[in-house]
Formats: sequence, structure tokens, C-alpha cells
Amino acid sequence: MSFDARAIKLLQPGEHVTSPDYPGLRLEVFSDRRTWTYRYRSPVDGNLRQIKIGAWPTVSIHAAVVEWEKLRVKRESGRDPALETKKEKAE
Repeated sequence: MSFDARAIKLLQPGEHVTSPDYPGLRLEVFSDRRTWTYRYRSPVDGNLRQIKIGAWPTVSIHAAVVEWEKLRVKRESGRDPALETKKEKAE
């Protein structure tokens, strides 16, 4: 399923939508919000990680794809975006 605003509005809490064009990018639906996340395997330790990109519709589909691309490039270069974010918050 691709990211379509009409389809996103119809999703129920507990559901999510992904697209084969953007591996790892997903929109998760909760009872009070819809959130863009990027799920990936860490190049550091191989664990499954996810990092929040932002809330829909504040973060549009196009903005989420742009941020997903940045995070994907970091991961492919051997860095772990989620661990880097945790370290920044701890400092």
C-alpha cells in the first residue's frame, strides 16, 4: 500500500501502513495520533530499531520521505541514527 492521505485517514488504531518504495518508513496509528517512524536493523549490533520522524499531518508524506532518506543514508554509512539520538539527549 502506498501513502495516500485518504487511506491514512481511514486507518484504525493499531494499524500501520508501509510502502515498498520506502523500506522501513511506516505510518503507525494510535488512538490519539498518527506517527511516522523509520524501522531498521542497526549496523552496529543487528538489533531492530525505530526512530520517530514526526506526527502526521504536521509532517507531510513528502517531508517524511525526505527525513527517511537522510536516516537511511546514515544507517547505510554504518551509523545508527537511534543510538546517536539517544546519546545526544543524554548529553
